[in-house]
Amino acid sequence: MPARGRQWLAKSATFRTADIVGLDVLVHVVKNIYETAPNDESREMYKVPALVDEMVKCGWLGDKTGQGFYKKVKGEGEKEILTLDVNTMQYRARQKAKFASLEMGKAIEDTGSDYARW
Repeated sequence: MPARGRQWLAKSATFRTADIVGLDVLVHVVKNIYETAPNDESREMYKVPALVDEMVKCGWLGDKTGQGFYKKVKGEGEKEILTLDVNTMQYRARQKAKFASLEMGKAIEDTGSDYARW
C-alpha cells in the first residue's frame, strides 16, 4: 500500500471488519472524530485515506455492496474470496505474505546448536 494512510495499515482482520461494518459507516465515524477533536494530538490519524474515499465513491462499501477490501465470487462449486490490489484497484486471488528473513530461517537445519552458543 502506498504511503497514503500508512497509519491505517493493519492485519487483514481490520480490513475485514471494515467490510462488515461498511466503508461508508467507517468514513462517517472517522470524519466525525476528526471534526470534533480539533486539539487532539492524534487528530491527523483520523483523516480518511484517499484510497478509502475512492472506494466509497466507487460504491465499494464492503459486504452490503458485495465488494470492499474483499470480494466474494463464485468459483467452481465454492466461493472464492478475492482481495483488492490497491495498486491496480483490481481484485486478485489472495497471496500469502513472504518474508525473505523467514525463508532464510527455514533453510537452517539445526537451530538448537545456534542457541547453545549463547
